[in-house]
Amino acid sequence: MKKIIAQKTKLLVIFLIVLTLVGFFYRLRGLSANFSFWIDETSSAAFARAILERGKPLLATGYAANDYLLHFLLMAGSFKIFGLTEFAARLPSVIFGALTIPIVYLVGKRYAGERVGLVGAVLTTFSVLEITYSRQARAYQELQFFSLLTLFAFLVLLGAADRQRLHFKHIFFFLVAFGLSALTHKFALLFLFEAVTYLILVRRDLLKKYVLLLSRARLSLVLVGLVMTLFLLQYFNFYKAIKETTFSFWADKFGLTIQQYLDIVFSHLKYYHSFFWRQYPHLSFLVLLGLMVGILRKNRLVWFLAIILFIHFAFITWRVFPQFVRYAYLIFPLFLILAASFLSWLTDALVSPKNHFFNRTLLVFLVLFLIVNGNKFTLLPKSYYSLNADMSEVPEPDFKSVYRVVKNRVDFTKEKVVMIENRADAGIWYLGEGMVDYYLVGPNELEPAWYLKQNIKKDPVTGALFLTNLGEFKDIVKNNKKGFVVLEVMALEYVDVDPGVIDYIRKNLKQEVRYEHIPGNNLSLWPIELYSW
Repeated sequence: MKKIIAQKTKLLVIFLIVLTLVGFFYRLRGLSANFSFWIDETSSAAFARAILERGKPLLATGYAANDYLLHFLLMAGSFKIFGLTEFAARLPSVIFGALTIPIVYLVGKRYAGERVGLVGAVLTTFSVLEITYSRQARAYQELQFFSLLTLFAFLVLLGAADRQRLHFKHIFFFLVAFGLSALTHKFALLFLFEAVTYLILVRRDLLKKYVLLLSRARLSLVLVGLVMTLFLLQYFNFYKAIKETTFSFWADKFGLTIQQYLDIVFSHLKYYHSFFWRQYPHLSFLVLLGLMVGILRKNRLVWFLAIILFIHFAFITWRVFPQFVRYAYLIFPLFLILAASFLSWLTDALVSPKNHFFNRTLLVFLVLFLIVNGNKFTLLPKSYYSLNADMSEVPEPDFKSVYRVVKNRVDFTKEKVVMIENRADAGIWYLGEGMVDYYLVGPNELEPAWYLKQNIKKDPVTGALFLTNLGEFKDIVKNNKKGFVVLEVMALEYVDVDPGVIDYIRKNLKQEVRYEHIPGNNLSLWPIELYSW
């Protein structure tokens, strides 16, 4: 019997390793082409490069990043090994994207058994959304991985507490996982609220038990531990992060009215409803059924997953100003696990678990049917995955090709050339820090408009001067012999740059190039134009 169990365990480990390697290949394929960064990737790469140059994520303007620290460190390490390329910047996300597969298995197994974990891992491997975000030079994949690791550590802790075998190693594992998650992004702090809510609403039995044990401990040790914890939290700016996460958001900063704020909230509700119910209707339906099955089977952990989903969506709807798929992406593996739990239950309901062959064959058929049905999963890896495949929200112009033209035309070390952009962050990576002189802005672009109201005339990240009207633009052209203007065309529509400026550029300056999209990205047409004088 022991040999059979050992053999099954060995086969399971081999299967997970193969699955992880397949996932790694799917996420890595085509990445060496070094396709252009999208706008947020340029920012991440610039901060990571700053770590190599200055020892910390501090730009030449004096602007420092106080979040994503672990993400920047990992990217800087990749730069150190592989050089300053888009491939090196994205490689850490690829690695953690592949490692997410076995973590999904572990969480799924803890939640509802080995089969649920395996199905969840398979769905994660071939999920287009998971593959896409595993290829971005941003912190979302690392945060998803460490958040799942934190969830797994907490489930292990709960299991040990239920068996009355809770040990310091369980607490240490949880604290390390949570610490790594918090160092990646302050979004991780939500987990504390979710875990406490679950304990209060569902597991009061554990709270009573361990509060009683705590009361019997030596009071002096408890006080010393508490004081040390408070000092450590203060050292890592934990309280500031809690305040920013729970009380502050962009709408507060920019002074929006209550009506404007409510409009944003309802817009968020419609947006995320559209994403999940219109883009992923089959998966969302399976998730609802999975929650129902968990409740009917009296699985207390189903309430934990439900609490995580509810609090996360409430937070990104009510407290996070921008609306983006990537904020919902952080808890996407839980959707895959809940869908897997329903498929496992359905298989058992249709075919007796005692009939191993037909039961497992049916489960494999259902999983394959889900994967091949539609474009949300893939069995054929591609070289490029657009972030706008589901919702058109992320600027994906070919920055790299445009700036390559600029660098081929001029030598910035020998001549004075003025650079004007309407998306200033891209230049700090592709040209270098301090190379962008002017930033075209409009009255509806909240952050620049807020700075201008505060009489701040420079973008704090890039150091570029805000350029707001046609008169200023004409003076710049008149007083400088040579210059370039980079226009991200789609951005002109929603930031409301003075139309007179754009009309003047297109009528009086020479158009050098226009790129419709990044090579291979036919799903997302996002034109970018380069002009010169």
